[in-house]
Amino acid sequence: MNILIRSAKIIDPNSSFNGKKADILIENGEIVEIKQNIKNDKYKVIEGENIHVSPGWFDMQANFRDPGFEHKEDLESGMNCAAAGGFTGVCVMPSTNPPLHSKSQIDYVINKTKGSIVDVFPVGCISHNYEGKDLAEMHDMKMAGAVAFSDDKKAIKDAGLVLRALQYSHNIGSFIITHCDDASISHGGQMNEGENSTALGLKGMPGLAEELMLERNLSILAYAGGKLHIPTVSTKNSVEMIRLAKAKGLNVTAGVAAVNLFLEDSALNDFDSNLKVNPPLRTKEEIEALKKGLASGVIDVIVSDHSPEDIESKDLEFDYASFGMIGLETA
Repeated sequence: MNILIRSAKIIDPNSSFNGKKADILIENGEIVEIKQNIKNDKYKVIEGENIHVSPGWFDMQANFRDPGFEHKEDLESGMNCAAAGGFTGVCVMPSTNPPLHSKSQIDYVINKTKGSIVDVFPVGCISHNYEGKDLAEMHDMKMAGAVAFSDDKKAIKDAGLVLRALQYSHNIGSFIITHCDDASISHGGQMNEGENSTALGLKGMPGLAEELMLERNLSILAYAGGKLHIPTVSTKNSVEMIRLAKAKGLNVTAGVAAVNLFLEDSALNDFDSNLKVNPPLRTKEEIEALKKGLASGVIDVIVSDHSPEDIESKDLEFDYASFGMIGLETA
């Protein structure tokens, strides 16, 4: 397809056109010319207000629910969603059914998405069968194409398993992604613990649950070595702990979900279960700390945390609704 895009603002730090407006001519799917006022009346023209063009985005944290939960999302619909949001590469989490805990499951994802417009990178389970007990077949999954290892939103209780996972993943040239949440503290929580949770009569999820697990995992990283990625931090104290860990030379990176950067817990005042997410929406103070952490480089990446649910899991009383929301088309 041949297309002429008029007066688009180009966002690409590696381009001399970064931050500038120009016309972009595309022939047979490739950009062939970028300059002001391209004269061409043969091609389809795209023009309008506030058009921005950038290289494709990459998302490190998404759930496509396939295999096993295709009534919520499948690989095809997930890739379509990613493409609509401008993403050309996505890491998919392993909390499927069966979970992505062996070579055959990694093969399934890679073979089913091969040749698609969106590159899909499977993340394998840390633990066998997603149970948090024994290490999964990391080496075999790595050889099959798994780019990292995670138990997704299921924080690993067993500190020894985290230790072994860091050591083993390091030996095979990979890394660990761990959600931080001490379930003994957050169990049954529905939203951020604070004034709003009290006013709404909902059990809170204190930031302490995230921070205690993060502190433990950073201590294990300091002992074991390896590389650790924290996918979705949500509190001021977490940002500070990661800053100090990086200052000490620990190989740790961190992400933040886009929704946690712009929605406060007060958005739940009308009990909208579509905004019930994990980690939960926090306060304005926490959001400002996250933004500062992002600007300073303490937080390395923004993720969509795309976690689609079916209507039967969301159209319920808030206490009974599932955590998760879509994000790839809006992040």
